[in-house]
Amino acid sequence: MAEDLPSASYAGHYTSVLDVRESEALLAAAKQVIASASRPRPSVADRDSPMAVLVQTMVAADAAGVAFSANPLTKTGDEVVVDGTRSTITRVDP
Repeated sequence: MAEDLPSASYAGHYTSVLDVRESEALLAAAKQVIASASRPRPSVADRDSPMAVLVQTMVAADAAGVAFSANPLTKTGDEVVVDGTRSTITRVDP
């Protein structure tokens, strides 16, 4: 699985489906995630890499966020960027 490499990052390139509650919906959500791998992505060079679908329990949180090990705006590798909000995330768009 090649999500984060020294020369590229695949994070956010695939669809995320949140708060799936029924087993039938889980299968549909997994198919939606897998289908998102075939959409054209200009920065994804290796389309032959294997893919996995990760299933996690949705938690009731007071805050949500993301951390970058390098500044995505300046490409500075010695700077960590953390962005968050005081609410739960309701949608993730690739």
